[in-house]
Amino acid sequence: MAGVVTDKTTATTGLDTSVIANYILNGTSPVRTGQGLASTLVAGFAKSINMFYKLLMTEKGSNPLDQQEGTGFSSLFQSNITDIDTLYVDVKSYVSDAFDQLNAIQTQGLATAAEKLTAVDIVAFKTVVPGTDSPATGLGTSLNVSLSFYNAAGDQSPLELPSTVLT
Repeated sequence: MAGVVTDKTTATTGLDTSVIANYILNGTSPVRTGQGLASTLVAGFAKSINMFYKLLMTEKGSNPLDQQEGTGFSSLFQSNITDIDTLYVDVKSYVSDAFDQLNAIQTQGLATAAEKLTAVDIVAFKTVVPGTDSPATGLGTSLNVSLSFYNAAGDQSPLELPSTVLT
């Protein structure tokens, strides 16, 4: 089982040798958070959810090394959506596309049971109109989406996507 090393740093590289060893042995990647030299590692279920989120939010065609990476989800921002039924179908398609891309990445490597996503479900999908569903913010209609992730180890984890302003 992969271990996680946190808050182990040195002034020269920013990473302690235990962090580097953890990266080599377990395939975890160091991620900088906060200020200073403190490093944390993202591994297991959280790593897969982060990878999924990156794929979902990356605009397809924006990665010069892989033009197929990403989805059209970010194109929904400020997009003047009028048909909510079509919007749900689009979001479902983007979530499915990100899941398929992550699945292809994970089958190439050595994903642990905790890292291997088996399903992603849309558990909440709601448009919010300012002044009717929530306090008026002047930002226009927004979209709130919550997802639920499942991995091969039998774990479940929720993720609420940031509210997306549509109009």
